[in-house]
Amino acid sequence: MTIRGGVNRFLVKTRGAILIEFAFCVPVLFSLILYIHDLYQVSFIKSRTQFCNLCFVNMLQNISQGQTITLDQIKQAFCTAVLPYYRNFTIRTSYDNFFPHAWIYYVKGLDNGNASVVKIWVTWCVNKTRVDVQKLNQVHNGSSINFKQNVSPKEIYKNLTIKPGEIKIICEYTNHYLTNNTSMNYNTAKEMGFFLYCPSTPASLNKQNYFDSVIIFSPKPGIFNENI
Repeated sequence: MTIRGGVNRFLVKTRGAILIEFAFCVPVLFSLILYIHDLYQVSFIKSRTQFCNLCFVNMLQNISQGQTITLDQIKQAFCTAVLPYYRNFTIRTSYDNFFPHAWIYYVKGLDNGNASVVKIWVTWCVNKTRVDVQKLNQVHNGSSINFKQNVSPKEIYKNLTIKPGEIKIICEYTNHYLTNNTSMNYNTAKEMGFFLYCPSTPASLNKQNYFDSVIIFSPKPGIFNENI
């Protein structure tokens, strides 16, 4: 009886320990699965962002067929580059607070070795049936490009190199640009397909764009000019 009672007490304790371990491990494993999913989602969105920007740049180089590009052609290039890679929408994404933007920076190399940002254009989805494009005189919040004149190329963008008299185009594409918030919240992150991860920064940093891609290229002669 003493041995049997000891065995029973041991089994009860063992079952209790197993239940405690099970109760602890299951949430941890479940959270790990969700984080792995979120890491994949981050990689997927970054890859899609880069690919859309590459398509947009390729369209900009070829859509005008050697002539000076027009604002309408910039909009057409943006639509063509973006549309195939989003779900459940006509022109803009299904998300209410963010959607793709593309900024085009016209940079000119100066004789003293410095460079100047001469023009900025932005194209974006205004609503589900309209894409717009306009000129700007400042960069957007969170941009990694600086709107400066007669400064070192590195002060405009860290990877920019340009020769005197040369023209470079910097194309900055943001996959998700928040228009009404200074920091992404978890509800918005869930709309992007995340469960636990929130790609946000403190609101004090006023960061509004996420998953951006920057491509610098030399335009074909005559495609871009300061008077577009």
